[in-house]
Amino acid sequence: MAAIAIASFILIFVSNSFATADFEYTLTLPEKVQECFDHSAHLSQVDHKLAKDACIRAYFADILEPSIREDDYLFFKTEFEDKRYGFLGPPTGFRRRSDIRTLSRRDRKAVFDAFEELYQNGILGRFGRVHGDQMFRKHKGRAFLPWHRVFLAAFEEEMRKTNPDVSLPYWDYTMDYYIPAPENSVVWSNCFFGNGYGIITSGPFEGWYGGLNNQIHRKLAERHGQCLPKLIHKADIKGLMDFCKYQEITTGEGDYYHGNPFNLELLHDGVHDWVGGDMEQVKYSGFDPVFWMHHAFIDLIWEQFRQHQQQSDCNIDPENDYPEVNLSQDNKDGHGPYDTMQAFEHLYNIDGMKNTWTTDFYSYEPQPHCPECGNSTYLYCDKRIDSIRFPNGVCVSKEISDCKERWRRNAPNPAPLHHTACDGKFLIMGMQGDGRDRNNTDAENRKILSDLIAHASNTSPDTCTSAGTGSSRRDIAMTFYFALAVLFIFN
Repeated sequence: MAAIAIASFILIFVSNSFATADFEYTLTLPEKVQECFDHSAHLSQVDHKLAKDACIRAYFADILEPSIREDDYLFFKTEFEDKRYGFLGPPTGFRRRSDIRTLSRRDRKAVFDAFEELYQNGILGRFGRVHGDQMFRKHKGRAFLPWHRVFLAAFEEEMRKTNPDVSLPYWDYTMDYYIPAPENSVVWSNCFFGNGYGIITSGPFEGWYGGLNNQIHRKLAERHGQCLPKLIHKADIKGLMDFCKYQEITTGEGDYYHGNPFNLELLHDGVHDWVGGDMEQVKYSGFDPVFWMHHAFIDLIWEQFRQHQQQSDCNIDPENDYPEVNLSQDNKDGHGPYDTMQAFEHLYNIDGMKNTWTTDFYSYEPQPHCPECGNSTYLYCDKRIDSIRFPNGVCVSKEISDCKERWRRNAPNPAPLHHTACDGKFLIMGMQGDGRDRNNTDAENRKILSDLIAHASNTSPDTCTSAGTGSSRRDIAMTFYFALAVLFIFN
C-alpha cells in the first residue's frame, strides 16, 4: 500500500510537469533501491542513468514474483515434517467435515473465528504463499489431488489448534447450480462468505488482504469475452463415477483442456474462474477463505470416487492406483508416485493416496440430500426442477435475501500480509460455462437453466482462458506507473 501511495504522489507531480517546466518532488525510495543506487554511483565503468534504470527494474521484478520466505518453509518443516505429520494420527484428533450451510450459527462463527485467528497470526499467509510457490509441482498433473489433500489436512490442523471443536467445512456448489443466477446464493451474503463482487465489504472476511498486499477481490460469474466459467454440478460428479481408474479423472500428458470433460482438476479450475478475482490466480487464491471450502469439496468428490473404485464394478485398490508414467502436462517434475511433496518433504505423492487420511484424520458428512437437506435453514428440497435425472429431488440453496444475520467480528487488521504472490504467468482454465452470468436478467438465466435441465446436456469440453492474469489489476497498474515515474525523474 505504501508503494501505491508513493505512486499516486509521484503521478501528481509527473502530471504537473507537463503544465509547468519545472517542479519539485520528495521521494522516499525503498531501501533496496537506494542501496542499489548508492552502489552503482561508485562504479566508473557503468552509465549511471542506465544503472538506475536497472535498479528499478530489478526491484519491481522481485516484488512481483512469488515471495515465499525461508521462515515459511521452516514453519512447515517444524510443524509437519519434523513431527512426521501423516504417519501418526492427527494431533488435534479426528474430525468430520460438513457443508458450510448445514452448520449451526454458533458452529459457523467458530469456523470463521478460526480463520480470523490464522489470518491475524500470519499462518493463513504462510499457507497462501506455499500454495503459490512451485505451482507445477502440484498442478496440472497426477499430484494435484493427493498434495491438496495433505495441504488441507495440515491447514485444518492449524484451525483446530485455535479451537479443537472446529473442522474445515466444504462448499457444495452443486446446490447453487439450480438457482437461476448462482451468484445470488446465500453463501455470498453476510451470513457466510460476504459479497461476491469487488473487495470484501461484508461478512466475516470483510477488509481482508490477499497475496498482492491488497484487499481480496472477487468477480463472480463474470464473462471473459465469449467465455463463461462454470460451477460443478451433480451431473458432473455422476459422470466421474463412470470411470474406475485414478488416471482417467486426473491430468497426464494428454490434451488437458479438450481431452476429458471429466477431469476433476479441470472441473476444479472452472470454479476458481467462476469466483474470479483473486481466486482465479493460483499465486494468491489460497488467501481467500473460499479457496479452502472449495478444495474441501473437491476432496469430497475424490473421496466419493475412491469409494466407487472399491465397489465390485471396479474392484480397484485406490491406495495403489497411482500411475507410474504419463504423469503431467509438459512432463513437469514432481508428479511421480515417489516424488516428494512440496512443503511436506517427508511424504511422497503416493502417501496422499492412503486410506488413513479419511479413516484416521477426517471424514465427510454426505452432501445434503432430500428431503432433509441437512436440516439447514438455508437449503430446501425441490422435487420438480430436475425430476428426470434426480427423481428424489435436489437440495437447492436459498438466496442472499434469505440471510437475516448481522455479522459481528473484531475490526479487521489493516496491515497487508507482507509479501506479494503474483507474477501473472499462470492462468487457471476451466470448462466452458452454460451461459448464465451476472449481466443476464433473472428471466434469461431461468430460461437457460430450464433448457439445460430439459436437454440434460453433457458438460461441454470447450474451455475458456481467464482474463484475470493479475496484470490488469488496478494496483499492479499503479505500481507500474510508479516505476515509470521513478525512471522519468531519475533520467
